[in-house]
Amino acid sequence: MVDNYPDSEWALPSKYKVALVTAKGFPGADYDDTGLKDAAKQMEEFLKKHPDAQISPEASEQLKSLRDKEAEKEFEIAQFYEKQRKYRAAAYYYSQLANKYADTQIAKEAQQKAQELAGKENMR
Repeated sequence: MVDNYPDSEWALPSKYKVALVTAKGFPGADYDDTGLKDAAKQMEEFLKKHPDAQISPEASEQLKSLRDKEAEKEFEIAQFYEKQRKYRAAAYYYSQLANKYADTQIAKEAQQKAQELAGKENMR
């Protein structure tokens, strides 16, 4: 629909649905997050091109949810390094998460974890 009929009244809702379906296909934090990142990118592009569309508020909420999932994935990577006592790597991931996903709920916790780990004597 989007490619073959870009001027159709259904093209705009179809763009949104493509992003939504891509997001729903993400199996969880234990898996490759390429689909999740693609969905977020598509949702961002949709909102950039169609900020006043009737479905834009719903798309904004979906984008927020996708960013939360991306942040959770990054948090789990940081936790993995922390459990392995690779504190320098864990602190790096927590810090990156806090900066890149500052608009998420988990960012504040990541910032605190980064600061705690920065004070560890045996940084590896």
